[in-house]
Order: sequence, then C-alpha cells, then structure tokens
Amino acid sequence: MSNKFKQPIGKDPVQGEGDYEAARRFDKAEEAFVRAGRVDEAARRAKPVDSKEAAELERAEELGRKRGKSEKAQAGNNASRRQKPEPASKAKP
Repeated sequence: MSNKFKQPIGKDPVQGEGDYEAARRFDKAEEAFVRAGRVDEAARRAKPVDSKEAAELERAEELGRKRGKSEKAQAGNNASRRQKPEPASKAKP
C-alpha cells in the first residue's frame, strides 16, 4: 500500500464538513469576535462606499437568490409548496 494515502499519525481522518477540530476553532474564534463587541464595527466597515458598489452588491445578492431557487428546483425540493402542519390546537384527535 502506498504511503501517500495514509493519514498522519495523531490526526483524525475526518475532514471536510466533518473536520470537528476546525469547527471547534471556528466556533471559538466567532464567539471571541462577538464577545469583543466587534460585530457593529465590522458591519459598518462592510457597508458599500458609494451607490455603484451598493448596486453591484444588490445585483450579486439577487443572483445568489435566483441561483438558490433554481438549485432547490433542480433537487426536487418543493418545500414552499408543501402543506404546513396544522397547529396542535386545530388538529383533529
């Protein structure tokens, strides 16, 4: 068996979305960011600097919404058409 496929010693072989150590580091960093009170400052810095940039961001957001809708349709996910369950107070026994 080739050595290039072996996992490094001491490393968890789970990677990608299952990289639990990376998820813990991210969660810790995110919590520190929020606790430090830097969210409002970051939001202000993220604002568009002019109307041209604002329009560009709006177009990108619209494109993302359209892409998301088309991907759901391709996957056969018609969640918006599904009937919502009745509240427990109206449900028949």
